[in-house]
Amino acid sequence: MKSNTSLSKSLKQKWEEALEASADDNDRLERGMDYFCSGAVEDLKIKSDSITAKVEGNYSRYYKIKIEPEHLSDRQIEVVMAVINNNPSIGHEISSGLLSSNLINTLEQKDIQLIPDSFNGYDYNCSCPDDAYICKHIAAVFYAIGEKISENPFLLLEINGITLQKLSGLPEVDSDSLDNYIESNIDPKEKLLNTLIEKADKSVLKSILFELTNESSKNFLNILYCLEKNVELEPSEDSQNNKEKFLVLWREVKPLIEELDEYGGGDDEQYEEVYDILEDIDSILDSNNLDKMTRMHFIDELFPFIKSGNSGMVDELDDRIHSACYDEEDWRYLASKFELLSDKYEVQKAMKIYRKLGDKQKYLELRLKFMEYGFDYYDLVTFYDEQGDHEKAVALAIEGKEKGTGNIDPLVDFLINEAKNNNNRKLYLKLEFDKATKRLDYKGYKYFKSLCSKEEWKYYEPEIIKTITKGREKDQMLIFIEREEYPKALEVFNNPTYSILFDYDRDEIAEKLKSRYPKEVVNYYIKRLGNYTTTKDRKTYASQAKVALKIKDVYLNNLKDHNSWRELLIKIKNSNKGRSAFWEEFSNVLPEWENI
Repeated sequence: MKSNTSLSKSLKQKWEEALEASADDNDRLERGMDYFCSGAVEDLKIKSDSITAKVEGNYSRYYKIKIEPEHLSDRQIEVVMAVINNNPSIGHEISSGLLSSNLINTLEQKDIQLIPDSFNGYDYNCSCPDDAYICKHIAAVFYAIGEKISENPFLLLEINGITLQKLSGLPEVDSDSLDNYIESNIDPKEKLLNTLIEKADKSVLKSILFELTNESSKNFLNILYCLEKNVELEPSEDSQNNKEKFLVLWREVKPLIEELDEYGGGDDEQYEEVYDILEDIDSILDSNNLDKMTRMHFIDELFPFIKSGNSGMVDELDDRIHSACYDEEDWRYLASKFELLSDKYEVQKAMKIYRKLGDKQKYLELRLKFMEYGFDYYDLVTFYDEQGDHEKAVALAIEGKEKGTGNIDPLVDFLINEAKNNNNRKLYLKLEFDKATKRLDYKGYKYFKSLCSKEEWKYYEPEIIKTITKGREKDQMLIFIEREEYPKALEVFNNPTYSILFDYDRDEIAEKLKSRYPKEVVNYYIKRLGNYTTTKDRKTYASQAKVALKIKDVYLNNLKDHNSWRELLIKIKNSNKGRSAFWEEFSNVLPEWENI
């Protein structure tokens, strides 16, 4: 599809503005942009009903992202089609493969936006452990989509539920003209095959198919999938077909997993190949139409790879081994295998299965062997609470709070809820205080203060002040600003523990302090600018340009010092005379760049 350069830029910019309006954490957006720029987004597929992609991760080879766009309503789509059909110039643009601002502007006059103000109406899902509304992986995919839209603006119509089929308005072909239609449009290779297939005997075609399937497993599966789409089987035949297909898939993927397990991982192409086959295995397991013997054989064969944990994809294999369990007998068989492993993490999987099955005796037998971490206690607390033994659950929560190592927050939350339900105000506030000051952050400070009456806050305030320095520097500064203790906030601001070059949190604080301490803030931003006299990549130049814009803001609006800003800009410009990419990025954000 053709695209207009200025339109492409404006669509990309508006798409990114909608993303910024949707996110509650600019840091994740910054990281998402870094992921996108580094090429971490792969296999991006944009369809009308869903957008999918994979993003390289820290704790998994890839994280899977799925985005379901919010389509225009049927009525809005009717309006779009009417605009296209009733405006010859727009209709000509569409038929020429061009999406111009003409259509965009006309639709906006009718209150129809192809890019919404925010993506809050979209559904997103990422397989990473981050529970943020928009994690850095989802952000990276949104940036990738924006790039694709700038290359092919027609995608905007697809995302909004207006497919190319609807736009093309292809007439339906009646049965009388079907043969002529095919004859005039068919590919020459297909025409030749049609001729040969019509003349071939069924036994000949059968022989050819078998020869092709014997050449490789991939041939077998491709032919099988084609036949499945067009041939209806009896239930018993379908079950046997599933079994044979499953065994072929497993025979194909097992050597690949063995290699990954032997060498402790592999390259992206190896993992990609394994994931593709595992997805086909998923579809068979999820059909609940695979015989027990095949499933148990699969569990036995897969288990050694889970036990060794050396393939780099234990979680993915673990998901499949659980999917192979259809009934209680299957689950007990799997639990017994996990139970034999020495690793606590694997034994916990057996605990979960027994608890899910309602086998209290087996669950407790294993659970009581591992009581070290806060999670161990919390798991047992929720078990007794579900069983109705609330008194025992509370006693265990108290014990776990004192003895448990690691994260004990869930236990504290359980006791907080208990104190609140029993109207034990003193204990309730003490527990909330302990939780807030474990590592005090700004939200925790504000939340605890909101819980207290004036008298209660008067009692707790001196104690909570003592813990402020336990928190992150950003939280320390935000708390001091909240308390209007600006000199203390400035002291932390001026003495960073880590390099400020990538400390995006401090930019937020700088914006809050610039009206009171403009000199300190402008000096901070100049340091954030980094070394601008050496050659770097375009992404770094773009980041430096954004920092320069902030320096300009403080010089002109807070310090009222136009001369210092001009001198700095000239210095930066003279240091980069031979770097056209640098000039382009700075001229994009600073209108005066070319003329100064």
